[in-house]
Amino acid sequence: MILDYERSSSSDYYKSYVLWSGDSDFTDIVQKLLQQGKKVYIFSTTQRVSKELSESGAIIYDIQKIRDFICRTREMTTQAQ
Repeated sequence: MILDYERSSSSDYYKSYVLWSGDSDFTDIVQKLLQQGKKVYIFSTTQRVSKELSESGAIIYDIQKIRDFICRTREMTTQAQ
């Protein structure tokens, strides 16, 4: 994410970034991207999103709510056992 940002910071090549983590370690880069007018989408469980990322202004999707769209039925039944 950081490398992509640095490579494209002088251009408008990337307009959106997707993060599959709610870890606060990503707060600085998420805030930097948002300040540069980029869109940031975070996919995580809502209980696992850090307070810092929750307050960053990034769009957060709860993967528990979209589980039916990202998992095959077979995977969901295996996880439930």
